[in-house]
Amino acid sequence: MKTASFSRAVAAVILSACAVAGAIGAESMPPAQFFARVAGVYKESLPGRLGTDGPLSENILEVVPVDEGHAYIRVQLELRKGAMGSIYGIAAYNGRDSLVYDNGKGGSEQCALALTWTKLAVSTLPTLRKTRGCRDYAAAHGAPDKISFVVARRRDITYLQGLKDSREFKAAMDEYRAHSPEARRADKKAAGI
Repeated sequence: MKTASFSRAVAAVILSACAVAGAIGAESMPPAQFFARVAGVYKESLPGRLGTDGPLSENILEVVPVDEGHAYIRVQLELRKGAMGSIYGIAAYNGRDSLVYDNGKGGSEQCALALTWTKLAVSTLPTLRKTRGCRDYAAAHGAPDKISFVVARRRDITYLQGLKDSREFKAAMDEYRAHSPEARRADKKAAGI
C-alpha cells in the first residue's frame, strides 16, 4: 500500500493540473448538487475502428454516486487496432467539478485519473500516461493523453441494477469498503448500528 504522503503528492499534482486547465471554479459545489448534475452514462462514438471503414466504436464513461462524496466510475476506451481497455473504481469528489480516482497502488502500478467537468465537456486530465499503472487498465496499446465526453450527451443509466450486479462494480465497492472509514460508517448507519 502506498504511503499517505505519496497519495497527497499525487492529489496535489492532479489538483494543480485542474487549476491550470481552468476547470476549478472559485466556489465549491455541494456533493449532492454535483452528483445530480454528473451521474449517468456518457458515450462518444468513434468513426470506424480508429480510421477504418469498420463499424462504429464507442468510448464510455459511467458515473454512479455511492455516498455523499464518492462515485463509482468506469471509463471504457476503444484503443488502437480495436483493442479495448477499462478503468473502474471509486473516485472522490474534490469539491470543485472533479472526481479523482486512485487505485491505491504505488510505484509503477499506480493509476490516478481525474475527471473534470465544464459546461460543455467532461475530460480526463493528461494523467493516464503519467501514472504507469493506467496503461495496465487501458490495454497493452496504451492510453491517450486525454479523453473527452460531451456533457449534453449524458443519459440516465437505464441498466443501473445490471451495472451494480457487475463484477467490476462489486469489486470496486468491496475495495472501497475495506479501506474507507466513510464507507464503513455508511454501512453501519444503513444497518442501524
